[in-house]
Amino acid sequence: MSRANIPTPPVDRDPLQICAIPGTPTAEPLAISDNLDILIEELRNSKQPLLQLYGSELKKSHHELLCQYGSLWVRGGIPSYKVLLVYHHECSHRKDTMFSQICAAVAPSQNVEATNRIAGLWPQKTPRSLLRQLAKDLIDTLPYVWQSMITHYAISLLKYRHSIRLLALSSGQQREELL
Repeated sequence: MSRANIPTPPVDRDPLQICAIPGTPTAEPLAISDNLDILIEELRNSKQPLLQLYGSELKKSHHELLCQYGSLWVRGGIPSYKVLLVYHHECSHRKDTMFSQICAAVAPSQNVEATNRIAGLWPQKTPRSLLRQLAKDLIDTLPYVWQSMITHYAISLLKYRHSIRLLALSSGQQREELL
């Protein structure tokens, strides 16, 4: 936890708004294809800095578009299964990205650490082991940046689980429970 290359959680929005349910019952959202997600990831993972920047800006724009649809959601309306699926993919991607960033920050960075990992002496990184750090007696011992990052990860995991429940309710045509 003393690593200097700590990933920073998103500070531009409320942590509870990490994933917002896009869509409105009166207007169908733009068709979001898997091809766009693939293109964005290809651009972000490019070796050329300009393409990486373009991919990051495109992802930000895409997310803002989804959030705009979320703000149009009429009270009492039920989003379609397609909209909930987009929400689920966004939450899943956010959760996986945050976990990957945390794992990269605490990965072995020196030969001694790499040797310890090979020998099985390096701590395993699992969602459960990260969330265990939120226990009352442990959270106060962490630096603030780690507290914030792990808390954001926990919220993204909760949003992901919420998206799974919404999909199950939608596919089961349980309208009242979905509301």
